Amino acid sequence: MEKFKIKGKRKDKVKSLSKGNQQKIQLIASLIHDPKLIILDEPFSGLDPVNTQMLIDSILEMKSKGACIILALIMWRSFVIN
Repeated sequence: MEKFKIKGKRKDKVKSLSKGNQQKIQLIASLIHDPKLIILDEPFSGLDPVNTQMLIDSILEMKSKGACIILALIMWRSFVIN
């Protein structure tokens, strides 16, 4: 929770968190076991620029560990993940 800067307490229910924090919790649950294949559907939806960059950094970290990453984006953003 510290890495993704989620506001709230560990005992808070996910539905009580903001949409952005709910999305980060879902991402943590998806990445916690270091998967080799990651499929993300609209992962940047609802995130502000700071959290978008944090997510990009996490995706790049997983890529550097050898994960294959598939992103489904409806709208092309002004960034490229290499």
